[in-house]
Amino acid sequence: MVAKIAGIEEAIVEALKMELTIAHVEAFPDQPRDYNLMHNKGAVLVAYKGREKELVSDCGLGCSNYEFVVSFLFRNLRVREGHAGIYEALELAEDALNGIAELQNERFVNFDNGVWEYSQLYMVNKIG
Repeated sequence: MVAKIAGIEEAIVEALKMELTIAHVEAFPDQPRDYNLMHNKGAVLVAYKGREKELVSDCGLGCSNYEFVVSFLFRNLRVREGHAGIYEALELAEDALNGIAELQNERFVNFDNGVWEYSQLYMVNKIG
């Protein structure tokens, strides 16, 4: 049996890979401090953030709200000289995850050494 968290993460990564061919897409590495952006256009990394458990009132079933962070690391903000921009990737990711996860928020995180970083927080609801 695949763990719920790992299965959801894998589904998110696969959906993003199909839509975001402009970047390298993978689950967040176990050692994020050692991660180097090697792809010439950008990278999209997926990580599990946590969950909230709720009791659904009438039927007594539990509901889990799983949160996943999608991090975007790109060298450009906009499409420039044939290279994808992070703005385009943010929009493509939201489209790719429509029906799988709900976008909660999107934020600028950092600009360091020529790399722009943004993040999107998604919620996945599971009953049972």
